[in-house]
Amino acid sequence: MTLAAAPLVTTMRAVRPLRRSQNIITTERQLKEVAAAYQDFDAFAYDFETMGEKRNDPRHAVPVWLSLAGPGRADVIPFGHPLGDLAAYEIPMTKDGTRPLKNRKPIPKYADPPGQLPVEVVAGMLEPIFAGPACKVGHGLKFDLEVADKLFGFVPPPPYSDTMISSFLINETHLGGSPYSLGACTVRELKYIYDKSLGRIGVEKFPFSEAANYSWHDSKYTWLLDRRYRRQIEEAGLEELYALEMGVLECVVWMEQAGVEIDVEGLDALDRQLTAQLEATYEKVRSAAGWDINLNANAQIIRLVFEERGHEAHPYYVTKVKKEPQVSAAALQATAKLRRDPVVKDILHWLDLHKLHSTYVLAIKTRLNGTRLHADFDQRGARTGRFSCRTPNLQNIPTRKSKEIRDLFVAPPGYKLIVADYSQIELRILAHYTKDPLLIAAYNDGLDLHTMTARRAYHIPEDEEPSGEQRARAKNCNFSMAYGAMAQTLVERYGVPNETEAQALIDAFFGTYKRVDPWRRAVVRRCKATRIRKAEAAAKGIRPQEPYVTTILGRRRHLPDIDNPYDFKRQRAAERQAVNTKIQGSAGDILKIAMVDLYRALRDTSAVLMLTVHDELVTQVPEDEVEETAKIVKSCMENVKLPVPLRVPLIADVKICDRWSEK
Repeated sequence: MTLAAAPLVTTMRAVRPLRRSQNIITTERQLKEVAAAYQDFDAFAYDFETMGEKRNDPRHAVPVWLSLAGPGRADVIPFGHPLGDLAAYEIPMTKDGTRPLKNRKPIPKYADPPGQLPVEVVAGMLEPIFAGPACKVGHGLKFDLEVADKLFGFVPPPPYSDTMISSFLINETHLGGSPYSLGACTVRELKYIYDKSLGRIGVEKFPFSEAANYSWHDSKYTWLLDRRYRRQIEEAGLEELYALEMGVLECVVWMEQAGVEIDVEGLDALDRQLTAQLEATYEKVRSAAGWDINLNANAQIIRLVFEERGHEAHPYYVTKVKKEPQVSAAALQATAKLRRDPVVKDILHWLDLHKLHSTYVLAIKTRLNGTRLHADFDQRGARTGRFSCRTPNLQNIPTRKSKEIRDLFVAPPGYKLIVADYSQIELRILAHYTKDPLLIAAYNDGLDLHTMTARRAYHIPEDEEPSGEQRARAKNCNFSMAYGAMAQTLVERYGVPNETEAQALIDAFFGTYKRVDPWRRAVVRRCKATRIRKAEAAAKGIRPQEPYVTTILGRRRHLPDIDNPYDFKRQRAAERQAVNTKIQGSAGDILKIAMVDLYRALRDTSAVLMLTVHDELVTQVPEDEVEETAKIVKSCMENVKLPVPLRVPLIADVKICDRWSEK
């Protein structure tokens, strides 16, 4: 017999609403005053608050708040917030209604939201401001530019200023969780803290006054940060580099808005294939273990591999504090080499499949809009200034699975893809910096430097050619030598059979290109010399300065550990990063200039740049314009204007295809 539950009895307790100190715009008269005031500003900051399951994707986000800030004022405009202010708490009671239930939290009850302006009215009155010549300022401005397109029907035109990019450009070394978020920048620069949890949780879940306060602060402090960062950029002499980054921002918005066509049927087929392989591989591991192991749980992999199966962890892959085995792919690969255990191989295979499935297949599906993928590009993704790409991470597609993923990116009917990438750009930059005669000759006179390295490493006479395998190993090693790669690294990463052969390749590289090593040492020496310690700074009346290196455009990479006397390992890592920044950072600078030039050449045509990955640009073009556009792409990439001309030519390899995998 089932007893009927007693009705819930509640008691109500009144709650005082939050004091509203913001200039909240809820009438057309107020909005007209805002529009008139901001029309006279040369610059203004703005920020959208959005809601929805995909509120961080501008194509699916629903804007419900718009805040503005300029000289001497800040305003916040709601047009769809679903909650009013907190009015009372509902307290769950016992069945007899005599006392509150134990451990039950009071349930907030909200009043109806106040009257708000229709979104059409807001868009209509503010359109002239956003379409005008004033500088649009934002923190992570890319998102707000794309959301503005939904509201106004166009992306607000430049000029732009992005305080997130400003902060990163001034100092790229900040650590911690989200060190370039608006909250983190506000604390660092203005010593002010305000609650940023609303943005993480969702502004629609908070009462009206709290949401207004949060939205108002976002624009106000973005405006204040921009004033401060502008001065710092001028003091550091980074104005031209910042202008380039704002040009890149405009290009990235264009790319993201366009998206890239995806073979949806192929995506679904790959999803099914990987799911089946994951299930089969997991069953093999589960059967061998004898229990339902969770392969996403590191502790359970440690239990199976190192406790039950008796493996010893590779000394390099043990945590420093707890002395526990690591279970990354590299750590397990090292273990698999020590003991040829099929279970470890199956775990590695499962992890590889899981990464491919979650990082690419599922991530592509979450960002699809119809048949178009709108990836999320980050122009400050690496400390060297190079691009990264999130959702999906196109910068890190596993080489052995590259074709399967790239095969999904296609040209729609009536179009072609132009895939262009720089030929050996990092080694060309190395030739420019080192002035090594053989490196320069290789690129000016058409010599094959990979063959030259292979001949010296394997003692092959000049009248004979190295084997394909020998040349391939020399090629892989050439790209890593300048960064200080050790023999062990060449064995682990590039399949060189043993450290003796790897060391021969290292000796061959530095013995052939004799100016590379002296240049590397000079980079480290000059970096150390840029440090200005506190005592010296005080004596000279200037600011202290951490040591740094610069790219070809003057982008700085700060390396405080480069003269660390207490930690040799971190010092050596900083030395490698210094050289890495000179080469890869400069390559990133060159690609960004090429992107901006290509954007300006194509923005009034039917062609559109869709992707950038490493040193590669992918453009979608109508079939009848493809030959002419290919020439434009090649010209923009090869004729980059730099402060100092390169000593060797830049070469872009261009291919016309139907799928990205065909390049």
